[in-house]
Amino acid sequence: MEYLPGIIHEDIQKVNYFQVLCDFNIPLYDGRFDNNDTYQSTRTLELGGNEILKIRWFKPEKSQTVYTYIDGYYKDNIYYEIKRECAMSRDFVCINTIILNDISESFEREMKINLILEINETNTNS
Repeated sequence: MEYLPGIIHEDIQKVNYFQVLCDFNIPLYDGRFDNNDTYQSTRTLELGGNEILKIRWFKPEKSQTVYTYIDGYYKDNIYYEIKRECAMSRDFVCINTIILNDISESFEREMKINLILEINETNTNS
C-alpha cells in the first residue's frame, strides 16, 4: 500500500526508526485507515523484541490524530517490507518508551557509516 501522508507538515513525514523493546503485536489494516470503518479486517504483525520498525506518520482526512504507517522492520539485519497503515497514534508510539525506543538519529547515522564503508571497500577491491 502506498504511503499517503494526508495533511501534515512535511517535517513529520520523514522516516523514523523505533526499536521494539519487548513482545508487541501491531494490528495492520488490509485497506486504508478510516475512522468510520472500525470493523475493517486486519492482520497482526507479531514482534518479539529487538526489531527496528521503519515508520512514517499519516493523518486521515476526517481525523485530528496522526497515525502510524509501517514501511517495514529489520530483524537480525534482514529487512521485511510491510507497507501498511495501523491504528497506533503518533502519541502512543512516542510516549510508550517501555515498548518502543526512538533510535532515528543513531540508526540513520549508522546507515550512513555503513554506506561509506561499503563504498570504500568497493573502491579498494577495484
